[in-house]
Amino acid sequence: MQSKQLKQWIRNGGEPECIIMTCSESSMYQPEIKVHDKFEPITDAQGNNMHFNSLVNTKNELKKIGFTKAVLELDVTSDEMLGEPIVAEDCFQRMEITL
Repeated sequence: MQSKQLKQWIRNGGEPECIIMTCSESSMYQPEIKVHDKFEPITDAQGNNMHFNSLVNTKNELKKIGFTKAVLELDVTSDEMLGEPIVAEDCFQRMEITL
């Protein structure tokens, strides 16, 4: 969904769920919103998926759109204590953050 449409949705009282996807080995953050029970990326006016190189930049842009909170979803591909792969259902850490 385009950020412009999303701003309008929020201004009209909508409260879409927003997650920020990132991987523990990466410094890239991609915000997504839940539409019709599935998550899709937020896009700019040219249709490009929005992504940012820091959590601060991500939070600032989401505030401009109108969000007040989001869930940071961190994909952890290995157990950092043991250095071993972990099972799929254990690979995400979710943290609610205030914007």
